[in-house]
Amino acid sequence: MSRRAFVVVADACGAGELPDAGDYGDGGSNTLGHLAEAVGGLDLPVLGRLGLGCILPLEGVPPTAAPALHGRLAAQGYGKDSTSGHWELMGAVAPAPLPTYPHGFPDDIIAALERTTALRFICNRTYDGLAVIGDYGAEALRDGTVILYTSQDSVLQLAAHIDRVSEARLHEACAAARSVMHGEHAVGRVIARPFGGEPGSFERTGGRRDFALAPPCPTYLDELRGADVPVHAVGKICDLFAGEGIDEVHPGATNARALSETSRLVYELDRGLVFTNLIETDTVYGHRKDVDGFHGALREIDATVASWLKRLGENDMLVITADHGCDLAAAHTDHTREHVPVLACFAGHGGRRHDGALADVGASVLRWLADREAPELPGRSFALRRGPSTPRGPAPRTLPRMPGLQNADEIDLISEDPDGRALLSIVQTGPWSADGSEVNLLRRKLKSYLRFALEGQMISKYPSLRDRPVVVELAYDEPLPEPILQHWREAGRTAMRKGVRLSTRRLDDTVWRA
Repeated sequence: MSRRAFVVVADACGAGELPDAGDYGDGGSNTLGHLAEAVGGLDLPVLGRLGLGCILPLEGVPPTAAPALHGRLAAQGYGKDSTSGHWELMGAVAPAPLPTYPHGFPDDIIAALERTTALRFICNRTYDGLAVIGDYGAEALRDGTVILYTSQDSVLQLAAHIDRVSEARLHEACAAARSVMHGEHAVGRVIARPFGGEPGSFERTGGRRDFALAPPCPTYLDELRGADVPVHAVGKICDLFAGEGIDEVHPGATNARALSETSRLVYELDRGLVFTNLIETDTVYGHRKDVDGFHGALREIDATVASWLKRLGENDMLVITADHGCDLAAAHTDHTREHVPVLACFAGHGGRRHDGALADVGASVLRWLADREAPELPGRSFALRRGPSTPRGPAPRTLPRMPGLQNADEIDLISEDPDGRALLSIVQTGPWSADGSEVNLLRRKLKSYLRFALEGQMISKYPSLRDRPVVVELAYDEPLPEPILQHWREAGRTAMRKGVRLSTRRLDDTVWRA
């Protein structure tokens, strides 16, 4: 049966500082948290229902009782830019920091670039992308020179006025510059930044191109292609991977175009991966510290996700994540070293929390689409295997005797439910007290179950249940009194925050359905 996966990267939507953020000058960064405070609360009802507010405290986005898979992912390698972030999402971790140039590029590199491109460069400083065309654009327009600049990231950026250097010519120059920037000077990206207009009102065009390094190792995209799973890239994804592991490329220079292309693929695609980058939360609003624009872009994404969810079926996976942060409250205008959020909808997600590495996304997509693993790549799949790894077998025709509530320290029954989740059942047969006096017994029993599930005992005893979402089920054959139901509902909210879901099941007299 054909399966599809959609991985959508909301660029620069960080979810709180990484432990080493201080080493990058980004201590205390929290892009989404500070944005929520700045706008007086985020208006993201769809992402909220999927569990965005369960990942971290966000003004305007409360936790939901029935989220999708949710959590935070962390980079394992160096850097805080789009190249390293997207590489890691697909399992490629840079073995060393990519070079940066806080004081500009060396003279010999500038000379080599001018010889190779036959262009003359000005600036050669660390600069904000909009400020640099404001300060140097008139000179570039007058003299036909190209503005060369960098940032805190591993980038070489070339900006030229389209009336003096055409977009096509600038793209050629960047491709040539890419060949110069190798070895110790192998920056992550060479970026073409064409602009137009008159002095005082210069504006970037839509002709940006990224000329990235190839990933340092094979990625999950390569694994998918090896499994004959087509890979579709929307927006700058193809550029970030230097075309490696990509089968088809779809336009997405703006969020509107990228969302439209992704929507078309949601409606039309039969099988494969769609890997989308939504760029404007980074380049248009993040770096410019445009709080309202950033929020508006997220609202547009939120509304579009709602339309996708109506079209996705049981054979589809949707992952919404990010690549790094760009905290609008930071003292600088560059990216920030942060966790990224992850929300994932797929059959068997169990509403659980998953905190891990960026590479977990690639591992999960490979398992979902090809039902296989790549042991040589980093990442731990949050998707389940298609087939059961513990035998379910036929349901017994008679209900076995179970310890029940009277023995709080025993696990009554462990099985795997039809969705592949670890199912821990508290089985109580016979009538309940009318006043629900068994509440304290149930409380102790549930506490024992949660310890068993969360403190390693379950995995130690049943290794095949590793990485499975956990459901604790109250199975009964006589109607539950209201005090028991009320306690179970309240306990369910607490358990959900720990990544465990509670449920109830009525048993008939003869069949136990595990």
